[in-house]
Amino acid sequence: MAKSRRRDEPQFFNIFGLEWEVGPGPRTFAALERRELSRDAESDSATLMVRIPPAWKSVDLGDEATTEIFVLEGDLVVNGEAVGCGGYISLPPIGVANALESRCGAQVLVWHSHRLPVAPEAALRVTSIWAEPWQEGRLKGLPYGRLFKVLRANDVLEGPVQGGEAGFLRLNQWLPGYVAPNEHRHEVWEELIFLHGDWLTLERGQVAAGSYLGNPPGWWHGPLASRFGALAFVHSNRALGVELRDIEGGVAFSESYLRSGSLLDRPEHQGATALEPFIDLVR
Repeated sequence: MAKSRRRDEPQFFNIFGLEWEVGPGPRTFAALERRELSRDAESDSATLMVRIPPAWKSVDLGDEATTEIFVLEGDLVVNGEAVGCGGYISLPPIGVANALESRCGAQVLVWHSHRLPVAPEAALRVTSIWAEPWQEGRLKGLPYGRLFKVLRANDVLEGPVQGGEAGFLRLNQWLPGYVAPNEHRHEVWEELIFLHGDWLTLERGQVAAGSYLGNPPGWWHGPLASRFGALAFVHSNRALGVELRDIEGGVAFSESYLRSGSLLDRPEHQGATALEPFIDLVR
């Protein structure tokens, strides 16, 4: 059984380095191989990467938890409606069964959320990142240079906190040269799953495609800088605000990273060794 990826502890790892295993998870994906990215010890909510074989069929009974699915590759069909790469399906726990199948097979991300607040009008939601518009909503104190696409319904885009009672699930795009030179923390848990690009972040190291960051409540993280920009899912299970504090040397840390290295390099996930040229600039 894979190591539990607890949501009350800081996490930083490469998802592509995890073994495929058959383990606990939603009944809908029983007996399928998955990589466990995070799990809440209290509610048993989990984030998984699931490998679906061709000609797979299942039924989500709508009585267990909110299940959100994002298609990384392949195809998925819900009640006869097909989605491909970039597709998103949300199955609320309202006692309505939904038929699922995959014709060619797929790899998907699954957010299985017990105790997630469900709006009275909640219903099956099917969309894709290609259909949703880019939006800009700024958490107070964080710099500009970030766009996002909303996947979870009832998302609050502006104000001191964002995401509403059910938090949010967004695809975020940080622009090349993005810098956040301060440390910040949230009162709620947050996870990020990177699809592309780079960050250098002081408390972890080099972030690249495949990096996973888990930030428990109260965990200070930052500063960070990105040469190429980055594309990542950001997920919170409650409305998320931000508290910032200055860190001596944060600007020097970020600027030094941007101006060193090479724009010809391909970023790779790396831990503390990536910080060695810059660590003496802070604190």
